[in-house]
Amino acid sequence: MKHETENVENTDFFKFNYPPMGSFYENAEFKTRVVVMNQDDKELHDAHEAARHLADRHDLRFGYSSDLSLMRAYDKKHNYLTRNFNKNGAFEALISINHQDEHVQMGLHPRHNKNQEQSIKEFVNRESVSILDDLNSDTILTLGMLEVPLLLSFVDLELW
Repeated sequence: MKHETENVENTDFFKFNYPPMGSFYENAEFKTRVVVMNQDDKELHDAHEAARHLADRHDLRFGYSSDLSLMRAYDKKHNYLTRNFNKNGAFEALISINHQDEHVQMGLHPRHNKNQEQSIKEFVNRESVSILDDLNSDTILTLGMLEVPLLLSFVDLELW
């Protein structure tokens, strides 16, 4: 889950044996990890489809688990799944970890019948960006996908 290191893809998510990006990934400023922990096949499918639609983002990696023992072990450290269970009645979570190591999570269950795939994409894109970020070749794709107003400011850092 370390966003600094590129994980080698070894599943059938990419149909054409996606090659590692190497130095291109290492030099990218903008890196996001998303972890989906859920045992509901429909919700996992929606998260998988959202990941496919976000595949253009070279900085983004999705991980999935429906293994209850792994979910409980992760929950002992962060308590996201228990919080969602108490709130929504479902022991599950989608966790986003952005390039500034900010952890944000959402429950999938309340969105189950409300265009979940779209809400996952919006959540991941929004949480990939910090409240204050550079506008550069790494961030422009994600910022362009957001459907919120942006404030663009030109700042001379030498004055600080």
